[in-house]
Amino acid sequence: MTLKNIIVQMEQTLYEIIKYGETVLHQPVEPVHQIDQSIIDIIYRMKATMIKAMGVGLAANQVGLPLSVALIDTSLGEDEKEFFVLINPIIKESHGSEIDEEGCLSVPGYSLKIPRNISIFVTAIDPQGHPVEREYNGFLARVIQHEVDHLSGRTIVDRVSPLKRRVLKREIEKRINNDEW
Repeated sequence: MTLKNIIVQMEQTLYEIIKYGETVLHQPVEPVHQIDQSIIDIIYRMKATMIKAMGVGLAANQVGLPLSVALIDTSLGEDEKEFFVLINPIIKESHGSEIDEEGCLSVPGYSLKIPRNISIFVTAIDPQGHPVEREYNGFLARVIQHEVDHLSGRTIVDRVSPLKRRVLKREIEKRINNDEW
């Protein structure tokens, strides 16, 4: 098999990233009740999609799947040890607050100042079915909060002031109407 064929085959396994405005992004997802091969396959496809898109996190509903699955990799695919999956994540505790710029694969072209907690304690399940109970801090905590927001049906657009949100929605509508979205 040639390199070109491998690349074409890999791109066919990628998901399309759903953009702001699509219903699946604005509704809470369903919990995962059983981790089977189909969930593992979804995780592999999501990982390839996230790496190709150069994202540091990806929630299942961002690829059209209303499942409580979030992938995190702050190394952008450079360090396998930085990659992990949270299934059915719940933020149990949070502390501190800071405002920083955030982008989103589902809201391309925008970077918004978003308030987040500095430290969070999360419970979840890993892909092997083991419980996860861990504290996350700093940038990693921000990324997880961003992805948990997605799983709750929220985006960064929902995290800004009502005035800024109206302006953004108008801009996005205009881009949609001009086939630029």
